[in-house]
Amino acid sequence: MAQGAERMSDLERIVITGVGLTAPNGDCLEVFRANLLAGVSGVTTIETRFIGTVLAGVCGFDEQKYQSRKERRRGTRAGSISIYCAHEAFNAAAIDLKSIDTRRVGTYIGITEHGTVETENEIDAIRQYDYDTKYWTHHHNPRTVANNPAGEVTLNMGLYGPHYTIGAACAAGNAGLIQGLQMLRLGEVDVAVCGGVSESIHSFGIFASFAAQNALAWD
Repeated sequence: MAQGAERMSDLERIVITGVGLTAPNGDCLEVFRANLLAGVSGVTTIETRFIGTVLAGVCGFDEQKYQSRKERRRGTRAGSISIYCAHEAFNAAAIDLKSIDTRRVGTYIGITEHGTVETENEIDAIRQYDYDTKYWTHHHNPRTVANNPAGEVTLNMGLYGPHYTIGAACAAGNAGLIQGLQMLRLGEVDVAVCGGVSESIHSFGIFASFAAQNALAWD
């Protein structure tokens, strides 16, 4: 969460007023920081389709804290992470959405990959019905459009400012922050929700690719 503040020289000073996060070793800044300093990694083992047991850092946040079960089922893992972190950032910043012009709130989410998990799940589902596509969900198109994570945040929170998802691989989080900063300085928005998200551990294809490169750590 970033906001414009008083002018400093010729540039407007931008300040971070709230942080929302979920990570394998904590679902809020305080817990994350404490575990980081204590050397708690959060890496565990999970079972992955076609691969078996693998090592992974798993985020265990409450998906239904800010979404109904129906909303979560319709949406995506990346979108759910984004919604959770955005709400937590607003809470940390003590910003009441009812007291600000939500048309002046921008949402800029950097992402490593998106849609892989949902596509793999749908293929696996129709595989059980001899690949009959009538069992393919109609939610797949909105789930896998490139801008989905940012779109899910704005729909969930009632934000009406500019919003888009930025693909930048491992630099995605930095790209989201930079975009938020630039839009604030351009005067396009007054508040920017920005950061990065990844859904990679829920994709067996990610693990299979690393295994094919002999670059996968096995338990």
